[in-house]
This record gives sequence, structure tokens and C-alpha cells, in this order.
Amino acid sequence: YTYPLAGVERDNLWDAAAMQLMLSLLLIAIAVNVAVLVYARTAMRQSEIAVRTALGASRRRIITQLFIEALVLSSVGAALGMTLAHTALEQFRALMAARGESAFWVDYGLQPRSVLFAAALAVLSACIVGVVPALKATGRRVQSDLRGLGGATVRLGRGWTALIVVQVGVAVTVLPLALSQGYRDIREADVRPTFAAHEFLTADLAVATPLHPGMDGAAHRRAAAARLAVRLSDLERRLEAEPAVAGVTFEGHAVPDGARVELENVSGDAASATHDAQLTGVAPDYFEVLDVPLMAGRGLTTVDAGADAGTIAGGTARAPGGGVLVNEAFVRQLLSGGNALGRRLRFVPRPESGAWSDEHAAAEAGPWHEVVGVVPDLHASAFDGTSAEPAVYYAVTPELQTATLLVRVRGDDVDAFAPRLRELASALDPDLRIDRVANLARLPNARFLAMASALLQLIFGIVILLSAAGVHALMSVTVTQRRREVGVRAALGAQPHRLLMNVFSRAGAQLAFGALVGSALAAALLQSSGLGLIRNAVFVGVVVGVMVLAGLIAATGPALRGLRIHPMEALRED
Repeated sequence: YTYPLAGVERDNLWDAAAMQLMLSLLLIAIAVNVAVLVYARTAMRQSEIAVRTALGASRRRIITQLFIEALVLSSVGAALGMTLAHTALEQFRALMAARGESAFWVDYGLQPRSVLFAAALAVLSACIVGVVPALKATGRRVQSDLRGLGGATVRLGRGWTALIVVQVGVAVTVLPLALSQGYRDIREADVRPTFAAHEFLTADLAVATPLHPGMDGAAHRRAAAARLAVRLSDLERRLEAEPAVAGVTFEGHAVPDGARVELENVSGDAASATHDAQLTGVAPDYFEVLDVPLMAGRGLTTVDAGADAGTIAGGTARAPGGGVLVNEAFVRQLLSGGNALGRRLRFVPRPESGAWSDEHAAAEAGPWHEVVGVVPDLHASAFDGTSAEPAVYYAVTPELQTATLLVRVRGDDVDAFAPRLRELASALDPDLRIDRVANLARLPNARFLAMASALLQLIFGIVILLSAAGVHALMSVTVTQRRREVGVRAALGAQPHRLLMNVFSRAGAQLAFGALVGSALAAALLQSSGLGLIRNAVFVGVVVGVMVLAGLIAATGPALRGLRIHPMEALRED
């Protein structure tokens, strides 16, 4: 037989699109920042290029030197990037191997074509960064550049102002969205169990079932589910007879992946919207084995597990039709803290098109289930200890395609019972597949979360520093262009504080306009992505503050240097 070594789940296209958008925006921000820095660097070297040309340096020699300089920088960057990528892949490989999820055919190392692509990209970047600006710089008239040796050599006027506005606007638009998305992902992933998870050994169970001639897919799935029900019940009895085992239970899924919850209004009508919630099928004794007390109502029973409400897609397990339990987060977030007992809900499968609608909910929703009890949150965020995802628990029988076994082990060394679990399963039925045996407290893996958090922080830090450097470079060149103007006005009797106010008011207006445009775009993106502007306003404020501060600091140096120019020197330069 051929069986998958890892579960294949249907990806959420909207989440994938949001992640792709965030990465694309970060790449755009990085590209804009690098382009701005190169542009400013070329502008500041116009005088140097003019002097070298006047002293006899050929255009080819100057272009070659600038290309080599850019190639060295891009090569160092490519090498550093490849080193970081190799380190990250090695860490990920070790993590996947430790969790037992690494397939033997998957190679996590850097491929030769990836290295060649990075090298080609470094050469292309050197051509763009070094050759293109060099062609433009060496094509200028030498006399005009020599006359500008005393001050700024590039006068772009409104074009330079537009660059400042665009640079600040892109940074303020992109960075808050990326920061908010990354923070939300880490916050949702970094959850910790609120019960004694370290006492449990968990394993995934399935039964290899032959496909006989004439048997269709639905019949094969029914046969596999019936066979697993027998084997799971037998395995539970054998485990309960072990002296080291304090309890055994299981969980599984009889509701299609991606389904949502629709609540019934108090009046008895269906609600107009569906809600995201974690839907988990559990054995009736699930919370007793976990030693999690009910907060209200009653627990699940075998009657709830055997309620006949039709079959789900594929016909392999009966969808629940009895009572269900909800957690505290469900009550807080979806019921606004109201009474949950007696409320009814139903499960709505995800539409094939991915677009949710009231018509789809009315046509495809399952039967109504009554909320009979409330349980505590089994997992809470490590950030505040209370944030959790809304969850609904429905009772299921062992007649499932796959099940997750939870074994409560006495003693401190829970992992030591793993070989005995595998031995019992193998002795019961060689076709009983048991995968991913692990201590429940290590799922999800804290090491993976720490690595992901560190990587996100590194990326965001680099982008923020690049954005601040780009704004600093642009503003520095802009104010440097006015150095002689400041000196001439000082020679004509203008007060220093008035000159500084003039410089900073113009710089502040440019920065403020860019920040305003970027904030408006960031607010629109945050709202459309569902992240929300109000709860992420701090990210917008931090990015705006960093960009404005970098611009004002950049304006301070050239402005003060302009005030120190001797009046006669400023008049001679002008």
C-alpha cells in the first residue's frame, strides 16, 4: 500500500495571499531604500567624478571602478544572505527531524542553482547600482560639475522633494502592516497549554486497509473507519491495564477542515455571519482524563457522540447532532460574555470557491447543536495568559479515518513510555499505523517559535534601518543643497534661529506630507486585511516617529554647517 507520511491539509488561500502581500511589500520597501541610497551616493560623488575626469581619467575607467565597488558590496551581501539561509535551513532541518516530520527525500540544504541564482543576482545588482549611475554621472559636462565643487552638485528641485515623500510614504505604509502581521502570527502561534500537558503522550493513529476490487473510495473509507474503531477501543483497554497509565482518551475530526460556526440568534433565527473557531471532536471522557473541570453545564456523553444527523462529505463518519461544549474564549469573543448554555450553533463547511455567503450557509450548514457546557481555555497565549482561539468540542465515536491518542502517564519520564506504546500497537495489529509519538507539552515547539520570532525581528529591524538610512540620506542631500543659500542669507543679516526655522519647516513639511500619505495607506491596508488600525496604531506611530526623527537629524548637520560658513566665502561661491 501507499500512504502519506504527513497529513495534507487544504491551505487557506486568504492567509497565503496575506503573507505573500506582506513579503512583497517588504521587498518593495527594501528595493526603494536601496535605490534611494544609491541615488544619494551618486549625487554626492558628482564632484569627485568631475575632478577625476578633468585630471585625465577615462569614462571607461571610472565606470569600471564604480562597477567593481558595487560588485564587491553586492557579493558580500549575497554571501551573507547565503550563509544566513544555510544556517536557518539547518536549524529547520534539525527541528523537523526532532518532531519526526522530516521525510527522507526532502533536502533542506542550499541547492547549487540557488547559489548560482544569488551570484547572478549580485552581478545584476552591481550593474544596476554601479554602471547605470556611473553612465549618467560621467555623461555630464565637466565644467558645470567643477563649478559646483563648493556645494551640492545635483539640483533636483521638486523631483528630490517627491523622492522624500515617496520614501517616507512607502516606509510608513509597508512597515506597520508587516509588523502587525508578524506580531499577530507569533502571538497566535505561541500558545501554552493551561492543563498538565507534560503528563501526556500523544500519537496519531490510522489503520492500513486493503482496497478490494469493486470497492469505491467511500466504501474504502467506511471500512477503514470501522476497522480503526475496533483497534482503537482494543488499544485503549490494553493501555488502561498498564500500571504506568493513568488515563487514555482520543480526539478526531468528523467535521470538514475549514468549517465555520454559525450561531442562532436569541429569537431562533440563524445569524447573518459565520465565525472562525477551532472545531475538535473528542471522546466523551476527554475532559475527565485531562482533569479539566467544567465551568458551567454538563459534559459530553455517548448519546452526544451517537446522535444521527447525517454524514459528512465522504460518508466515513457521522456528523455530531447532540450537545457540544464551548470554551471561555468562545463566550468572550462570540457571545460577548453572555450565557452560552442553551444557545444553538451549527457547522458550515468551507465553500469550494472560498467566498462565504449567507446563501452558502443556508444551503450547506449542518444540523443545530445545543451548547450544554463551558470549559476553560485549554491553550492560552504566552503574551498575556488569556488570549485564546474560540473552540467548540463535539463528541465523536472511534469510527474515524484518523485519531489522535492521548495517554496520561504516571511519573516524570513520560517519553520513556513511547516504546511500550509502539509495542502494544504493533502487537495488536501490524497494520495499525502510529506516527508522531511525542510529549504533548512540546507541541507546538517553543524552539520553532523562538526561531521564527528572531527571524521576523531581524527582517523588520533591517528594513527599518534601511528606511531610516534612506530618509536620512535624502534629507541630508536636500539640506546640503541649501548650504550656500543659508550662508548668503546669514551674510545679509538673517538671524540664525530664523534660518534654522526655515530649513526645518521645509524639511518637516516634506516629512509630514510623506507620513500623512503613508499613514492613510497603512490604515486602509490594516483595515482591509482585518488587522485593525486601532489596535495597531502603535506600530504606525513608531514607524512615523522613526522616519521623522531620522529626517530631522539628517537636516540638523548640514543646516548647522551652513550657519558656520563665512559670509564672504558664501558670497564668492554664489
